[in-house]
Amino acid sequence: MPAEFEKYWSDLRKHHKRRRHWLPAAVALARELAGRSGLKYFTLCARSMVDVFMFVREGLLDYSAGDQMVRNVSFCEMDEELFPEIKELIGLEDAGFPGRLEDLALFEDDGLTGQYGTIDEVSGALEDEGLPRQSVDMLITKRRYLQLRGSFPYDVINLDFCGYYYEPPDILRINQTVGRFLEWQREAAAYGKIEEFVIFVTCRHDDRFPPAATEHLKDIARANYSGHEPYRSYFERTRRLGDIERWANGDNEDFFLSVWPKEIARLAQRCGWGMEILGYPYYDRVSDGGYPYKIACLVVRFRNVQSESNYLQVALHALNRDSRELIREISAESVEGRQLTTDLAAIVELRNRHATARNRPILQMPQAGG
Repeated sequence: MPAEFEKYWSDLRKHHKRRRHWLPAAVALARELAGRSGLKYFTLCARSMVDVFMFVREGLLDYSAGDQMVRNVSFCEMDEELFPEIKELIGLEDAGFPGRLEDLALFEDDGLTGQYGTIDEVSGALEDEGLPRQSVDMLITKRRYLQLRGSFPYDVINLDFCGYYYEPPDILRINQTVGRFLEWQREAAAYGKIEEFVIFVTCRHDDRFPPAATEHLKDIARANYSGHEPYRSYFERTRRLGDIERWANGDNEDFFLSVWPKEIARLAQRCGWGMEILGYPYYDRVSDGGYPYKIACLVVRFRNVQSESNYLQVALHALNRDSRELIREISAESVEGRQLTTDLAAIVELRNRHATARNRPILQMPQAGG
């Protein structure tokens, strides 16, 4: 049996993030791309697929209830049992990429796979029944890497990572994956296939932040502090500090939320994308073991423009505490709670009709407050 639906799919703070941040960014982009039959969307949607059917319900994706297909949607899923279910609900054979996203995006050739440069060549090599298991696995990963890369560009990319952005032992692995996505979008822009797009990046943060990650972000902050007078001035005025070390050690939460966006801004600068933070929501959670942590999400728009001042603009925006939105606990009985629950219920109803037609498990309908 496949795993249960993910624990937080119906959390009202998460749906606030979807409804108040993800959706407006996608709607605004769709308006600028008027005339096209829907957005092209990449997602780490998990089993509930609430984000996919939210966009379907809003008319942002090319959806056909008759043949039960959601076109121009791609996903990545590492759970071998859940992958076929999600693919079937999208309704297209080539919609998904099985495996861990970082493993596929960061694939590097070895002596064997380097001999084959196309999907057809790799598929031909896999017909050799005498290949050892390890070689077969490498070739399969190479083929999935080529398929993933060939699926670009996308209008909206939703990288809702379920864990830490900086995960030991290789703390930059997720950041490098985001970098690959920006590079592949840039390759498409070189052929005039895309001019602007939106990315949502979601991750976890708590006070067990890896020391190596803290040192890495300190280096970024120090470079801004010493190299950009407006950044140094704003930092000293708002934090009443003149020392990055004391900031990182004394308020690691503010330090992370302020510096992490600049990590992505550096990737954008390297790839020649202008970057704008459209939203920065975050909210509290408590693990099953009783440990508090935060979920933080960057909603970012990229444009095919070059600007020397863009990186500094992003850095100052991220440093401004007022640019973030702390989503506090939302009672189901409050006005917003009832609104969000009603909206989520309508999305779930659409998703469940689709799942029932495919003979797949349905979500329990969320209950509105009194």
